[in-house]
Amino acid sequence: MAAGLALGAAALKWTAWPPLPVGPALLAVTAGRRATVRAAVTALTPTALAVLPVALADPRTFTEHLFRFPLGEGGTGSPAASPLPRHRHVPGGVVLAVAALAVSAVVVAVSLVTRPPRTTVAAADRLSPLPMPPPQQPGMRPSA
Repeated sequence: MAAGLALGAAALKWTAWPPLPVGPALLAVTAGRRATVRAAVTALTPTALAVLPVALADPRTFTEHLFRFPLGEGGTGSPAASPLPRHRHVPGGVVLAVAALAVSAVVVAVSLVTRPPRTTVAAADRLSPLPMPPPQQPGMRPSA
């Protein structure tokens, strides 16, 4: 239940969406199908109750806030407006950026189905673009 509430809270912030499928994949392996379904329902119910009224009341603004603004394409400035390829004067930059995000999502999804994470460390590693160094023990000096 707690995992579902955490996933539901994360679902309200679009930047937290990438790890959302990893949680249920980890739960499916470690806790079983019933716990996974319960967590998913617990996550999706409050999310749907919070998002659906807004989406139905003003679909155009909802789309603006959910898609266009994070891509740097909205009517107002966005911190997301600078690192995208389109700002480096690449023809079709927005399409390339969205395509790269979509390909990344497909790669993560395939990896979750073919080789689901069995530990929380493996789940975190699935989302990390670079390998993380092992934590240093207090008093240890990093190796050169």
